[in-house]
Amino acid sequence: MPPIFTRVIILLIVTSTLYLYFLSLRWLHRDAKKRMRNSLRITIAVAVLFWPLGLLIWVIFRPALKLKRRSGSGMQSCAHCQRMISVLVALCPYCGKIRTRAQ
Repeated sequence: MPPIFTRVIILLIVTSTLYLYFLSLRWLHRDAKKRMRNSLRITIAVAVLFWPLGLLIWVIFRPALKLKRRSGSGMQSCAHCQRMISVLVALCPYCGKIRTRAQ
């Protein structure tokens, strides 16, 4: 029977490895969700089959990040000069006219 110190060290190693396992799978799922639709499949494949190697392969070969487009671009055309201006400004920087409320 190993001494108590050895048992504690083994318990710490096993606990740390399990914590790292679940933490890396959580990160993988969130990262895959940002980049593609089938994030659960990727996470399960790495979790069950290829954990340390699969995680490394994902980091190297993961797809490009999808950029989300905002529904409103924050730009509108000026009623006076028809140029695109930010909705946050009250005065058109091109013609100097005040933006009306209807815009």
